[in-house]
Amino acid sequence: MDEQALIDAACRGELAAFNRLVLQYQGMVYNLAYRILGNAEGAEDAAQEAFIKAYRNLSQYRGGSFKAWLLRIVTNVCYDQLRHVQRRPASSLEDLAVDPEHAGKLVDHAEQAQSVAGIEQAHIVEILDHHHIGSIETRFPVAATFDPVGSTATRKSMGLPSTSFS
Repeated sequence: MDEQALIDAACRGELAAFNRLVLQYQGMVYNLAYRILGNAEGAEDAAQEAFIKAYRNLSQYRGGSFKAWLLRIVTNVCYDQLRHVQRRPASSLEDLAVDPEHAGKLVDHAEQAQSVAGIEQAHIVEILDHHHIGSIETRFPVAATFDPVGSTATRKSMGLPSTSFS
């Protein structure tokens, strides 16, 4: 079956036809993703995401070179991944602890949570219930910090009495 027939069949929802297109282009798609991202794991993820996007958007394919259309999708997926990594750079905590600039800034949140103003979790829930704030779901130990100005303004806007947590 030629490429256009496979594309037409895939547009009609035939998954087997799209799978044949994937087999035909998977090497090229992976190689492009690897050249852009520079790592195998990221390239595999980008290739998979690109094929999923291509399948979901087959109705937007307007003819012409399927290869160019697919490679543009791969390129965009790779650029999205690179932007994501730039916005959320990963750093090792061990590297930060060794770096004298950051060593003093590391905080043990478990220790901090235990020493927060002697407020126990049951007491916090009691306070929230008393002021009709509603139920909360706690999955991890948390430390409570109250901003009196923000809390007072919020309580006034809700018609609740202001409370001091000193």
